Amino acid sequence: MRKTRIITEGAVLLSIYAILLLITLYIPILNNVANFFLAVPFILFRGRFNRKATGLFLIASIFLSLIVGSVYAIPLTVIYGITGIILGDYMISNKSRVQMVLVASLAFFINLVLFYWISVFFFQVDYVEETFQLLKEAVAQSESFIKIINQNASKEVISQLNNAVKMLKLIFPSIMMIGSILNILAIQALSVPLIKRFGIQAEPWQPIRLWKLPRYILWIFLVVIGVSFLIPMQTDTIVYTVFVNIFYILQLLVALQGISFLYFLCFQYNVPKGIAIIASIFMFLNPSLSFLLRVLGIIDLGTDFRRFFYRKQVK
Repeated sequence: MRKTRIITEGAVLLSIYAILLLITLYIPILNNVANFFLAVPFILFRGRFNRKATGLFLIASIFLSLIVGSVYAIPLTVIYGITGIILGDYMISNKSRVQMVLVASLAFFINLVLFYWISVFFFQVDYVEETFQLLKEAVAQSESFIKIINQNASKEVISQLNNAVKMLKLIFPSIMMIGSILNILAIQALSVPLIKRFGIQAEPWQPIRLWKLPRYILWIFLVVIGVSFLIPMQTDTIVYTVFVNIFYILQLLVALQGISFLYFLCFQYNVPKGIAIIASIFMFLNPSLSFLLRVLGIIDLGTDFRRFFYRKQVK
């Protein structure tokens, strides 16, 4: 009876997935919305059945994607399938929403990198390199236009644009990671209200003031800073690229902890939430003030500094 139920519900969810995949692959404009729902059938299946059955469902969906959209649809199915399975697993385990988003984002990012390497090494197609080559060509073509506007500053402007392109290329893995997090935030925001109708509940978001990153993030951050002072690294090397991206992501995490501490202070002293939101955005975007956020994050991670500001029980 249970096997029949698995097959029946699996067939229904595969049909729904096939429709979403077709829209994503072949219908412009709508595909920008449909791809955020590709993970929903996998979330629902994992929420109702065990991991073994869910693994078979993922394999069946991969074969289905071959029929619906050829070999180019496989990356979509694997990326969103694994993402949906992780989200579903965390939902039924009643784990925190922050932890769920971070783990799913990491899995999404790893899959993106994996399929990027496959496209480069097996198909000799490097979308990233092609994109940055187009950017370089655009900068070169804009040189004549900039000279017309201001001939004296043209060389300096072109140099700044070229440096910006190089920097974007250097931190592109970090951009991909941030994009993965934003994608997962959108997927769970759209899917959670939907799957609640099928009896699958997700843990509510904790208030930002209660967010607390693991303390080992601080130690990794300090080790990376120490390495940057002790070990000289040459630019344009893989080691340097990896180091810069790890450092960039860690800075964002520590700044996020600083924002959590800022919200905590505003809550303790009854500062309106709107002011806290505006202040955190302004500090995050301002380079000098974002440094202050990172300092607050380091203090909050490394000490029990919050106890000095408690005025009432935080619920």
